[in-house]
Amino acid sequence: MQETAAPNGYSYSEEITFKINSDGKVVDKTTGADLNGTVVMKDYRAELTISKKDGSDAFLAGATLQLLSKTTDPLNLDDVQIDGKPLTEDQKVTVDGRQGIQFVSTDAEMKITGLPAIEYELSEVSAPTDYLKLSDVQDVILTKAIFDDEGNQIPVSKKVVNNKLGELTIQKVDQDGNALTGATLQLKADDANVDWSSVKLNGDAVADLISAEDATVLVWTSTGESMTFRAYRLELMKFPKFPLRLVTSQRHRNGL
Repeated sequence: MQETAAPNGYSYSEEITFKINSDGKVVDKTTGADLNGTVVMKDYRAELTISKKDGSDAFLAGATLQLLSKTTDPLNLDDVQIDGKPLTEDQKVTVDGRQGIQFVSTDAEMKITGLPAIEYELSEVSAPTDYLKLSDVQDVILTKAIFDDEGNQIPVSKKVVNNKLGELTIQKVDQDGNALTGATLQLKADDANVDWSSVKLNGDAVADLISAEDATVLVWTSTGESMTFRAYRLELMKFPKFPLRLVTSQRHRNGL
């Protein structure tokens, strides 16, 4: 016996195989256990837990997350609850024809129940201030309930991790501390596959600064103003030509 459609908010039951013996007894076809004439198929509520954490595995509040159906089929979200509270209307979203929910992370594990038993995609819409937005999309499959060895239901669990943006300020000065213009500076990444898309210089993308000869190098000319880089994994960067260290604020003086 197989369930082809589960009630709203429930996962599909496992397939049950049974047979009726010549003596009229109904038994489990796999184990041979006597079912006492009754075949019971249990449905369990679809349960999903989501943990939003930072790079040190601490809970992180303030991220906007989205859970969307993989298809454009209509969804009934009336029974969905987040941490025991019904959805508000602004938490129900439709993106490119796909329905789902959108919510803001808290500083604890979040439990979502009552979702239709289908496949979803979990993504981040916006990250908390000073954190890098996660671009990865996670698959969430709620079609089957999961159980431990003792028969207890295990919620589907997902973790979304944000890494904090690093910051580095560079200024070109002479030996007296006066700002200098016209100096060509380079910032090199140790990682040959560095992705500069998350790096900002004074709030702007750095795509125009990437060296045509070496994609791991940023090149720019000093303007006399301090230049502030913000990015994830600033520790990958180094200065091959100047005696600078990666600190929050650092100056390079001519003659040193």
